[in-house]
Amino acid sequence: MKNPDLKNIIISPPFGTYSSFKEASCVKGSFTVERRKGLIKQCIKTIRKIDKNAWRNKIGLRNPGLANAKAPKRTQDIISLAAMEVSDWQKFADTLKMPKFADCNNIEINIGCPNASIADFPIELAHLFTDKNVSIKMPPTVDHCARIREYVAVGYTTFHLCNTLPTDKGGVSGYPLQEYSLKAIRAAKAEFGDSISIIGGGGVYTLEDARKYLEAGADHLSMSSIMFNPFKGCKLVKEISKLF
Repeated sequence: MKNPDLKNIIISPPFGTYSSFKEASCVKGSFTVERRKGLIKQCIKTIRKIDKNAWRNKIGLRNPGLANAKAPKRTQDIISLAAMEVSDWQKFADTLKMPKFADCNNIEINIGCPNASIADFPIELAHLFTDKNVSIKMPPTVDHCARIREYVAVGYTTFHLCNTLPTDKGGVSGYPLQEYSLKAIRAAKAEFGDSISIIGGGGVYTLEDARKYLEAGADHLSMSSIMFNPFKGCKLVKEISKLF
């Protein structure tokens, strides 16, 4: 089941923050409540290509803070939120009531960033975002079906599988993530079927990669690392859009 509020293709951070593909929903963020300085420094220090189609970074959610962020100009785009403390979720909900965010209906709850000590999103706080279209972005190393059961019980039905793979030197994206994401998607679809919508991603570099995710049960496709090569990334977005 595709989420009608999202495009078939999702451009994940950091590239979604700076993109505006007409064929895609672009994810802005992830934003924290407070500003986290040092984006350029951390990019230079930690972004490394570790294989032909694999990257590692330890950027750690460097961002201006949600209240200082520019609101997406398009309703198809997504604001990603990552809490450093559980109490931040209430602060996010309050900030999203600012006039500049009035047209922002899609939010991503990021509970899977490996490069910062982020807080979980307890199901007891689900009521904070009942007026939003919510997707939950999970790490690759949890019991996905168990977590999905919890969130489905409180009305959330869109899940992003998966975020980057945690290592001592930072989160790994690209082909190494396929093993985890494809397994998680198959398990989730086997249990929940079309009652949930899955954004599948990790190492989507070719049309064949995209087909693997769709065959596993993904309803939307997430792209990120391919955008290190903008020419290839733009070309692949157009090619994948023809699969739907």
